[in-house]
Amino acid sequence: MVWKPTGNAASTRRTYLHAAGAAVGITALASGSVAASDDAYDCDRQEPQQPDEEFAGITPLRVIDEPGTYELTEDLEVGSDETGILIIADDVTLDGKQNTISGSGDGVGIFVDDDRGDGASDVTIKNIVLKELGTGIDLFEPRRTEIRDVVVKNSDTGFVQDNDTASTVLRNNEFTASPVSLGVSANTTLINNTITEADDAGLTIADSGNNTIVDNYISQNDGPGILLESTGLERIVLNEITDNSGAGIEFVSTSDSNVGRNTITDNGGAGVDLDGGSDDNVILDNNLANNADGPCVVDDDASGNLFEGNDPECDD
Repeated sequence: MVWKPTGNAASTRRTYLHAAGAAVGITALASGSVAASDDAYDCDRQEPQQPDEEFAGITPLRVIDEPGTYELTEDLEVGSDETGILIIADDVTLDGKQNTISGSGDGVGIFVDDDRGDGASDVTIKNIVLKELGTGIDLFEPRRTEIRDVVVKNSDTGFVQDNDTASTVLRNNEFTASPVSLGVSANTTLINNTITEADDAGLTIADSGNNTIVDNYISQNDGPGILLESTGLERIVLNEITDNSGAGIEFVSTSDSNVGRNTITDNGGAGVDLDGGSDDNVILDNNLANNADGPCVVDDDASGNLFEGNDPECDD
């Protein structure tokens, strides 16, 4: 069941997508239609009522406001200040089927907003291409989001989450010229992602904690490969962090974190750079060869940091 509101141009492009009862398997996001089997559709179901107000601050083209499994069955073009797909329901799977959401350098591809509707936790987004956007995927407050097999290209921000977002998993994604930012969030896992060619740090983690970064390839970013700022309890293991313009990993006021068994080589700064507010970190068994400023740079006021088994060794 789909309702298309009438009114201004933005409203007429908007489609509200609802699963037609719990038995519905797939709902299609294409040409304003919903695909549902005849036996799953509830003929007594009432049309949704037009909301009293527009969505404050955003202009979504597709709104998913009920649990279910949805497919993007054709490409979607996002205009200036528009959002391609807004998810405001729990228990949603969005399968892009390798279709593309694109813009002209601004706009948002997919926005998962737990602060609207009935919440937006337990959401999976997969198999989609996002390009030339202001932000590819934006998470605001959801729990247990999984992003996998997604490609983001040439966007100001490839992925961002903030405002107490928790328990996100990013797996097998490719971010090209589209940096990744984790802010005011916790318990995020990045595994087997590629983050390259960003115009600043490839991955920024700020005001967050207890995140796990494992088996990622982070390279050719115009800044540090990973920037840790005012965070802690980070685990960064088995990554390849190479050929970035800045440090491989830069610590700014970040403590109690573990960096182990990574390949951190050929970066324009140090392999690992710790400023004076970064204490009690463990830097263990990393390959730190061929970094322009040496394997490690440690501020005189950084205390309690442990360096063992690195090659070359760090002077702590």
